[in-house]
Amino acid sequence: MWKPTLEEIERLYEQHAKHLEATHWGKFLALAPDGRFIVGDDDVEVVEEALRQFGQGNFVLRKVSVFYTDIVRHFPNRTVSHHYPYIEVNWRIWNIERQDWAYADTGFEGAEKA
Repeated sequence: MWKPTLEEIERLYEQHAKHLEATHWGKFLALAPDGRFIVGDDDVEVVEEALRQFGQGNFVLRKVSVFYTDIVRHFPNRTVSHHYPYIEVNWRIWNIERQDWAYADTGFEGAEKA
């Protein structure tokens, strides 16, 4: 699994994707370590295509021209929690890494009564 530093990601972006700023400003970009990339308006579609083409953990997701970087390392098909309505999440920003509980609000307000 590829684990680049932020400096490596920015260098890769500068080498292979910076030219996209003129025509794809603000769009989502999946960038593989070999310089291949996928660009699109929908982050989910870009991630799904990148998973197909590059494989899990083998690309970074960011926006063209916007300093927004997230390395997709784990993309579960299903999440199970034994502490409903909370799910356990792991997150990292820069060098701060935490494990917390998030409230899962589905918006479901119950079924209509017959």
